[in-house]
Amino acid sequence: MSWLADLPVQRKLRFAMLFTSSMALVLACGVFLGVEYNGYLRNIEQTMAALARVTANNSTAAIAFADPDDAQENLEALRAEPQVLAAALYDSSGVLIASYRAEEGVALPEVAPDWIGPREIEDGVVHVEPVVQESRRLGTIYLQGTLEQLYARMRIYAAVVVLVLAASIALAWMLASVLQRTLARPVIELASTADAISKGSDYSLRARQYGRDELGRLTAAFNAMLERTQQAVGALRESEARFRQMADAAPVLIWLADTSGGCTWVNQRWVDFVGKPLERLTGDGWIDSIHPDDRPHALEAYHVAFRARKPFYSEYRMRRHDGEDRWVIDHGIPRFGAGGDFTGYIGSCTDVTDRKLGEQEVALARDKALAASRAKDEFLAALSHELRTPLNPVLLVASDAAQNPDLPESVRADFDLIAKNVALEARLIDDLLDLTRIVRGKLSLDLRPRDLHVILQDAIATVWSDLESKGIRLHLDLAAEQSVIWGDAVRLQQVFWNVLKNAVKFTPERGEVSVETRTLPESGRVRVLITDTGIGLTPAELGRIFEAFSQGEHAEGTKTHRFGGLGLGLAISRMIVELHSGTIHATSEGRDKGATFHVELPLALDHQLPETGRAGNPFTGFGEPVIEAPVRAERHAIEPRRSVLVVEDHQPTARTLTQLLTRRGFDVVAAGTVAEARAAAAARQFELVISDIGLPDGDGVELMTELRASHPALRGLALSGYGAEQDISRSHDAGFEDHLTKPINVEALDRAVAKLLVK
Repeated sequence: MSWLADLPVQRKLRFAMLFTSSMALVLACGVFLGVEYNGYLRNIEQTMAALARVTANNSTAAIAFADPDDAQENLEALRAEPQVLAAALYDSSGVLIASYRAEEGVALPEVAPDWIGPREIEDGVVHVEPVVQESRRLGTIYLQGTLEQLYARMRIYAAVVVLVLAASIALAWMLASVLQRTLARPVIELASTADAISKGSDYSLRARQYGRDELGRLTAAFNAMLERTQQAVGALRESEARFRQMADAAPVLIWLADTSGGCTWVNQRWVDFVGKPLERLTGDGWIDSIHPDDRPHALEAYHVAFRARKPFYSEYRMRRHDGEDRWVIDHGIPRFGAGGDFTGYIGSCTDVTDRKLGEQEVALARDKALAASRAKDEFLAALSHELRTPLNPVLLVASDAAQNPDLPESVRADFDLIAKNVALEARLIDDLLDLTRIVRGKLSLDLRPRDLHVILQDAIATVWSDLESKGIRLHLDLAAEQSVIWGDAVRLQQVFWNVLKNAVKFTPERGEVSVETRTLPESGRVRVLITDTGIGLTPAELGRIFEAFSQGEHAEGTKTHRFGGLGLGLAISRMIVELHSGTIHATSEGRDKGATFHVELPLALDHQLPETGRAGNPFTGFGEPVIEAPVRAERHAIEPRRSVLVVEDHQPTARTLTQLLTRRGFDVVAAGTVAEARAAAAARQFELVISDIGLPDGDGVELMTELRASHPALRGLALSGYGAEQDISRSHDAGFEDHLTKPINVEALDRAVAKLLVK
């Protein structure tokens, strides 16, 4: 069509009128022929469907009674229908019964088709209809029709269309020749005005209007459009100037990119930042400012987002005009036109160097804090070990001497006093470590269904001797109908031991302590009340009693610290109770009016434990067989001359253990290192190993693993100053069947050895 581009507008208009008229006629005729063709084709298909249904209904008897003559007669009746080219009737098995052909040579299917309904074939249509009687299919009718009538009709229509087109085109040519001059003048005027505007971008020009017809209105609309364009262009130029002013004043680096991905503009802040003119930054020039090490990943992030037409964030270093590399965050978003067409990207780069340095400082501080925390953990563990280890031989010797009937009673009492104070010192160490673990969230709990009454009785047993020594009467009322809770027995026993210890400590001689339990059905909890008749609590003391290192008013000012302690027991108790989803609080009517501690714990309602026979009988005083006092192992109760290997690098402890075990009839061999223990185990066989964990040349856990590998029947008892949960777990995993944390008394040693060796 290039020849048409240079023709005068009048000829173009004549040609356009003639061409559009012709095309409209051709389209109309084409639509007419198409509609006629499809309509007639649908009519033939409907006729074939109706004939198929009628023939199927008439053939039910012929198929039902297997009468081929009757079936053939029904098909021959189709000879009156000229559009039917052939027909066939099949029984229910698909076997051909009868057939009809209007012309020789028409092919029919040997068996019934497996589809139902109409289908178009070459030069014809086919309709398949089931023969049904009372919802039972008897067979199939197949009809094939010809489209010859349709084709004949279409040939007639085509001839008529050609004649109409020829006449219409001739008439259109004459009308176009007459009207072109009238129609062309306004168009030529519009073209001249548009050409002048495009050359000079002078939107103040206006086209001359001829008449008030459509072309006149077109000219008026064109002039109105010019008016709006003139206003819009002015507003756009003002907006662009305002945008550039704002962009240049923005505290970030702003950029624009086109649809090819190349940079088309950056703001003045960017130019000043890199110290290069705008011409050197457009296209791919901005890439030179990116640090070479960061350039690959920065461009990759940009191009991936560009291909996906998605926003992106990228962080990289950019070289500033003074040569300093600054960290920036590049954030770009795609731009789309009013019609949804992609027009490029707009983005900004923000200098985050100061924040980056701050993050690095925070990370460094965090690493230092973690290192300090680990060092603190290691220090506390080492401190605990170093504090416990020297106490161990003292407690062993003192507790053994306190039970030795060969010593005078006054001497035994002195040794008992030493043992109790060493045990108290160990308890204070445990409190400090427990508080640290709880505060830092490192205290693990062994949560299982437990009988609260059994836990209470075990806790009472630990303070039994103190109750007896002060003549304090104990009232026990374990009346809770449900006492199974979900908890850690050792930690809950620690809670009640702390509360009972305080009750005994602050209750004068011949006073009273009561322990009660009650079920709270409405809340699904069980309540424990521990009440004493001691010195009581003031309102100020009640407000801080569960705070760490808190002491009562009796220990403040000029008063003596006569009750001792660090003030950690109740703080630890509260934290342990809260870890069990429980509550603990205290009440008191004031000084010298006693105190009551309330502990509530959730019940494990879905669990039942077997009866233990240890709880449920309230009593007053001593001597009644309700609370079981701690059972002490009989001296020399173990079979004599059983071999024991003691691995301990702390000589006082090793010597004390050797002497105590030897006096109890054991054949003891002591080793101070892993190497000595290996040599001793290689020289003879032992039944029991009592080993420290931390040794000069190795680890007691690794030693036990090695010894158990060669002597599976060997029993193991870990004795260490490291008593954290992970230490105990490592001991058990290595094959130690029990783990005792230093310092221990001789009763604990006897019980542990008896449990391992007495059959």
